[in-house]
Amino acid sequence: MSKKNKKDIDLMMEKFEQICKSRGLRITHQRTEIFKSLIQDTNHPTTENVFNKVRKQLKTISLDTVYRTIATFEEYGLIKRVHHIDNTTRFDNNITTHHHLVCTICNKIE
Repeated sequence: MSKKNKKDIDLMMEKFEQICKSRGLRITHQRTEIFKSLIQDTNHPTTENVFNKVRKQLKTISLDTVYRTIATFEEYGLIKRVHHIDNTTRFDNNITTHHHLVCTICNKIE
């Protein structure tokens, strides 16, 4: 999977804002940073991965807030849950139907 460039990320953030506005979901700084973290990570992050990344920007954010926000994003169709071979739950911002390849050596998802 290729890295996302700034233009792709900006377009995804615009779409995020449009979906939130159309569905009446408030666009908060925390939600924006969590979504940005999800779309910048091409390795299908876990909730804990997102928390650790976002916490660098938002020192007071809690793991519970990240869990609830990710659940909200999933409910609103902004992300999809991916069940990984190592029994972790990961998330994908590509919500179109597609397949994943999992390396049997390092467990990386492509």
